[in-house]
Amino acid sequence: MELIHFLTWTDPLLTGSIFGAGLVFLISNIFFSFLSASAYFTLGVVMSGLASKLYVHLMGFLKKPCSDPLSRLERVDVNIPSENIESVVSLVVETLNTSIPALKSLLLAHNFSNSVKFAAILYSITYIGALCSTLTLITGLWVASFIFPTIYTQNRERADEVLSQAKTQYKAVIDWVLSMVQSNTVKMSKDK
Repeated sequence: MELIHFLTWTDPLLTGSIFGAGLVFLISNIFFSFLSASAYFTLGVVMSGLASKLYVHLMGFLKKPCSDPLSRLERVDVNIPSENIESVVSLVVETLNTSIPALKSLLLAHNFSNSVKFAAILYSITYIGALCSTLTLITGLWVASFIFPTIYTQNRERADEVLSQAKTQYKAVIDWVLSMVQSNTVKMSKDK
């Protein structure tokens, strides 16, 4: 199955179990250390697997019809083809080769307006960081990644309309800020 099938809840039982397990793991990291939460979570998975196998064998011993709930997981191919590894590594190297010079350009202010935008984004991230922890943000993103694709597919026309309005307003604000920054830069250069 592809990721989009999980996020749009085409198989609610599987998607719900993935969503619930991830949410329980992230929330448990709030109360316990990562090491403890990982150990408890893995122990829970192992105990669930053992209980499932015990149930199947018990039903077989009692000669009652039963299907193995883990048979779907047993059919999953866990081998990673070497072509996939090569493509992922080449994608990572390509991304690094394009993002490091862009970051260097932003930090050294080669393009003043882009550096100002980057500084504004970093400044707003400091406010977000002051309001909540990273784990809270990750938990919120986990929940949102399972909710928003379904809402979008159910209300595609309205969502596209709202997104286009937001893009138009964003572009207008960016143009206004850039015109203000450029006019101040021109005034400062004339004063020199």
